[in-house]
Amino acid sequence: MSKKSLLFLNHSLAMGGIETMILDFSRYLIQKGFTPYAAVFESGGSLEAELESAGSYTIDLGKKSGIDLLLPFKIKKVLNQYSINIIHSHNYSAWFYAILTKIIKLGNLRVIHTEHSTVDSLKRRYYLERVLSYFTDKIVAVSDKVRYDLIEKVGVNPKRIITIANGVDTEKFKNQPKSRQQLRDLYHIDDATIVIGIIARLEPVKNHLLLINSFIEVLKECKHIKLFIVGNGSLYQELFDFVKDAGIDDFVVFTGEKRNIPEYLNLFDIFTLTSIDEGMNLTLLESQSVGLPAVVTDVGGNREIISHEKNGLLAKSDDKEDFVKNLKKLVLNDELRQIYGECARSNIEAKFSLNNTIDKYINYYI
Repeated sequence: MSKKSLLFLNHSLAMGGIETMILDFSRYLIQKGFTPYAAVFESGGSLEAELESAGSYTIDLGKKSGIDLLLPFKIKKVLNQYSINIIHSHNYSAWFYAILTKIIKLGNLRVIHTEHSTVDSLKRRYYLERVLSYFTDKIVAVSDKVRYDLIEKVGVNPKRIITIANGVDTEKFKNQPKSRQQLRDLYHIDDATIVIGIIARLEPVKNHLLLINSFIEVLKECKHIKLFIVGNGSLYQELFDFVKDAGIDDFVVFTGEKRNIPEYLNLFDIFTLTSIDEGMNLTLLESQSVGLPAVVTDVGGNREIISHEKNGLLAKSDDKEDFVKNLKKLVLNDELRQIYGECARSNIEAKFSLNNTIDKYINYYI
């Protein structure tokens, strides 16, 4: 049993890409004979119940603010209690505590760390990440861009890093005409209206203002459009007030956090992403699996998903003029949306299957 038990280590199980990945991994790993656990620094996340109903286990580590020197001992206790010898960490702080645990455990503990994005940071943090890499059995970059940054910026030995792109459950995320019609009826949207959508945390890195300002420009020429902003975050009220002050609140819908993501993706006609930085965005992959054409900023791993003028369009980062141009191109051309959408689905089926992604990780778990 000990060889097939593993611990996912993360800040929380609140709604987000990493947390959804942990849930998807747990479901598949259980089918493969693993017993997955998820230990979090902060409990109460909205995905905890789903994870447990899937047959996994959640553990609240009760991390104290700042550096908690007792936390590695708590993690060690969990490992011993449940006979776990694999930690799969996500994000910087989880990586830090996973390696401290490995050092004090002095046993057969494997640490797999997934790096989802890299940001410009202090040299001190780069140095610490480089040190952490020496004790890590395998570092997984979710995109070639993340791998490049780990090598060139952080200074990690290339031999310690592999690239495994995020994957999508293509059966869950597919075209569903019934779901599309149900949500259109719910929001009183007629067939002629083109729905532009984004699903992302309402945080500065996602740069929702670029999307809203671009939408305002397109709206001047195309009145048969609506913008759906799905998600929650610290900028919710600020963005809501901005839309109201701009006088476009009849054309913009803030849904808040939603769990039925496949249904909302089916509501959309165009998926957008205006991030300043990305690793391998899971929701972008999911939107492509549904068959949505996309307009996204050319940052991080986005260009590893979107081939310009094949399954979507790439716009310059934080460039309203360029984003408007590309968004308008899809809004005004029904045939182009159809062509890009079909290509999107085919690309996901060929390259980004969830089961294939997890199988690649399993090779490093055992």
